[in-house]
Amino acid sequence: MQNTKRSGRSMSSKKITRLAPLERNVGIALTASIVLTMQTIYVKMAGAPIGILFNACMLGLGCFLVYLKRKTHIPKSLVQKISIFGLLFTSIPVLQILFLRKAINFSALLLIVILFVGFFSVCCICVYHLGIKRILDNVADVMFVITCIGLVLYSTGQVLHIVKPLGRIVYSWGGAHVASSWFFLLFNPQGSPYHAFRNGRYTSIFTEAPMCSFMLCATLIIMLFISERKVSYLKIAVISVAIYCTVSTTGYIIVLLAAGAYVLTSKSMNAVFRWLFIVVCVPILGYFVIDMYQTKQTADVGSIADRNANFSTGMSDFLNSPLFGQGFKSDAIGVAGFNTSVFSNVLQQGGILFFFWYFMPILLAVFIMLGKRQTKYLIATVLYLALIYVSAVTYTGFSILLVSIFLVYAETNTKGGTDAQRVHGSGTRQHRGAGLQRL
Repeated sequence: MQNTKRSGRSMSSKKITRLAPLERNVGIALTASIVLTMQTIYVKMAGAPIGILFNACMLGLGCFLVYLKRKTHIPKSLVQKISIFGLLFTSIPVLQILFLRKAINFSALLLIVILFVGFFSVCCICVYHLGIKRILDNVADVMFVITCIGLVLYSTGQVLHIVKPLGRIVYSWGGAHVASSWFFLLFNPQGSPYHAFRNGRYTSIFTEAPMCSFMLCATLIIMLFISERKVSYLKIAVISVAIYCTVSTTGYIIVLLAAGAYVLTSKSMNAVFRWLFIVVCVPILGYFVIDMYQTKQTADVGSIADRNANFSTGMSDFLNSPLFGQGFKSDAIGVAGFNTSVFSNVLQQGGILFFFWYFMPILLAVFIMLGKRQTKYLIATVLYLALIYVSAVTYTGFSILLVSIFLVYAETNTKGGTDAQRVHGSGTRQHRGAGLQRL
């Protein structure tokens, strides 16, 4: 009997060993699918429902990962929070259908409910099992690979014209557009001259340079303030060069703020270098960003004026229906104005209820970070809020993933346990060893 028990334990441990790489690879595939659905050319290609297929793949990978971890304990309190948030979000379209006298975008409503209830629930479970930092590291790794490939093709193809495009892609982004394609790994939807960039801005696989800059800035924030890996200055340089090539004012500001915050908070930086950065680099970079901002406003180039106008329109629409908004994707059918900020977009289309759903986890996380004096996490959160203030990424898998991360962070940091448990969201005591091995 003792031999049988020992062999049973041995087989069990082997099974866990076999599953661990599968879970890790599925987690990487899940984060890759989330990045690929982030307003990329792939999901906006005209003539085929590729966007729906990508979102279905994203949801399917998440469900498969939950299935792999089905025997792992999930705290009852987290399940309750997921249920409450699911019911809260479901109530919003119900109220809109019952009380809004304007047209409802039913074609988009079902997909949005599936994403914000189904995929959000799946994300919370996946984040709890795999750990916050592991998932965000996966996002950074995927973006770094995409950036390296994109910069090589951008320099040799779009700039130097050594590598010729293989063809042209028709995609839908505020109307039908055409973009040249290099091996389906680089597109130039904004290939016309822009300031000093005569061959067009760097957009990688995304529909526009600002969206590319958004994901690059998110990657930079993860590398500097979230990841426990040693900071690779080579990777930071590559990401920064890519942001520079997007010619995004927001990107430049985020790089400046992130670099300054990192220098001032990093223990590896000596005092002389910190003061040198403050006295010399900050004024120079600040002048450069302000000059570019003023140039864009004077020349009426860029999206600054449009964003200001869209924000005002969104807030005006919100005041007309403050509780549950004008309806999800109501701008697509002409009921509400176009929006370029998550803040005003959430209020405009979902009202106070959607605003509570979206920002309450972030607010709870901020209070916890302040109480625990987690400076780097707080800096990362503030920079992320600055990004979504000038970006309309409300209905994306990445946006939903971040909300779930903040909720899991708040859940795991309001209980006792080791720092590794709270940060990474590992399970109960019987799974603590496995949880730490996953870090």
